[in-house]
Amino acid sequence: MKKQIVVLLCFCMALSLLTVCCGKAESNNTPDVPTEAPTDAPAVTVPTDKDEELTLAGKWVSEDEQTVVPLTLHLYTDGTLVLECHENKAGTWTEGDGSTYNIMIDEEPYTILYAEATKMHGVRIRERIGEEEISVQLSEVKDTGTVAEDNNRALIERLEKSFASETVTDIPAGAIVFYGGSNFSKWTSLEQDFAGYPVVNRSIGGSNDPIREHFFAERVAALQPSIVLYMSSSNDWTSGQSKEDIMAYKGQLFDEMHAALPDTVFIILSATPNPLRYFGEYHDGMVEVDAFTEGYCKEHEMFHFLNVVPALSKDDGAASNDAIWQSDRLHLNEDGYAILTELVRGAIDEVAAEHGIMLAESLGIEEDGDEQKMSWTKDWTTFETLTEEDFSAKEIAYQLTGTWSMEGDYPMTFHLLMNLYRDGSLLVYQHSPTRGDFHYYGYWTERDLEKGHRLSITMQFESSDTGLVEHPYTYRIYPNADGAYSFSFDFNIIPGAYQRAAELSGSADVKYTAEAEFASAMDLQ
Repeated sequence: MKKQIVVLLCFCMALSLLTVCCGKAESNNTPDVPTEAPTDAPAVTVPTDKDEELTLAGKWVSEDEQTVVPLTLHLYTDGTLVLECHENKAGTWTEGDGSTYNIMIDEEPYTILYAEATKMHGVRIRERIGEEEISVQLSEVKDTGTVAEDNNRALIERLEKSFASETVTDIPAGAIVFYGGSNFSKWTSLEQDFAGYPVVNRSIGGSNDPIREHFFAERVAALQPSIVLYMSSSNDWTSGQSKEDIMAYKGQLFDEMHAALPDTVFIILSATPNPLRYFGEYHDGMVEVDAFTEGYCKEHEMFHFLNVVPALSKDDGAASNDAIWQSDRLHLNEDGYAILTELVRGAIDEVAAEHGIMLAESLGIEEDGDEQKMSWTKDWTTFETLTEEDFSAKEIAYQLTGTWSMEGDYPMTFHLLMNLYRDGSLLVYQHSPTRGDFHYYGYWTERDLEKGHRLSITMQFESSDTGLVEHPYTYRIYPNADGAYSFSFDFNIIPGAYQRAAELSGSADVKYTAEAEFASAMDLQ
């Protein structure tokens, strides 16, 4: 019995020792758990030291024709491939039956087919632009060195047809021209955001530096602007250009722009830090190109660099601010444009002051050839000037009136009297027998153009119970055949809310010399 106990104890001890030894061995063979998350895979680049078996190219154009995304598919003789796009992708390929190729891109298979009719290969590739799925037909390219040139040529031909039917009128003297890609061309609120500034948007959606260079003379130089805002575009990077090529082209382009407009000031914006490209594979190159552009501007008196990256990103440009971009991760949303407005307005004011540029619309100075149609006695763009004025003693140059009413359960009527005074100020009196009275303040200018005599009316403020509130609207109106003016004026049923549109009409004939006279006449209707 004792002998059995001893044997059992020895067996247990041996088993315990074996377990410990095995446990140690297993522990020594188990890799350490990383304390940090693994870094992202390196960006896929287009190799320059490989021979190509086949190259195919194509492009996707958005429905509004403001976004153009070129794609190039490179098949190399070693069996690898690269799909060159906004986010390059790697893959492999093998020969298929006949003249076909079987390819694999991100574990998604495709077959490149051969068309006897065209003697060329082709394939349709599925891609994503942000949250949007797109489909692009790629066709064989015989000369791989002309892909970018071919893409530019095709876009230029399409744009020339589009611009041929474009009618450009009403360009203010000393215009501030915005010229860039889709983040400028999609800026639909530009005139409203820069009320009081003579802004003109001549941007081209989907364009890059070569395309903008091609159209610069007709779209920008012909306008003889006082200031040009030029936005660098991430489209420069989507056709395989190197950073050295892009910098060389920009330097040449800037020289040409200055030669065409030697008295114009250029504000060159940095790259827009969109999540898709700037914070993607092109980041380092775009940063270097921005540094080159900033250096160029410092060396040229008529060029100024505006770095928008810190304000349109997080951590002073270190991380993407996805909240201010649309779902395609390429274009700004309303919040993004609000930030950009403040940046650009500040830059315009700064360079205008530095170079002595009079901003015609905002300062009320407009020329008609050698004849100045009117001059201001004060700066009517300021809050204090307008509120301290005695409008009853002013001479009226033009007077317009109108009425808006609504029937039903809540009937209401509003009468509006707009007086444009000869000193450049204006006052709108809004009268309602049931809703009370209040005013709008602003300024106006006039000039003779080929299209006819024009009044430019800019509303600055409207009165309320707490003082004045912003009401920034600009109207440009021309006389009809009878010499009278009419337009649709945006007013509020109550200050700051419930906006409606009333048709105002009038001329240089003054019928009401006082607000009380106008109110009495309207109440009798």
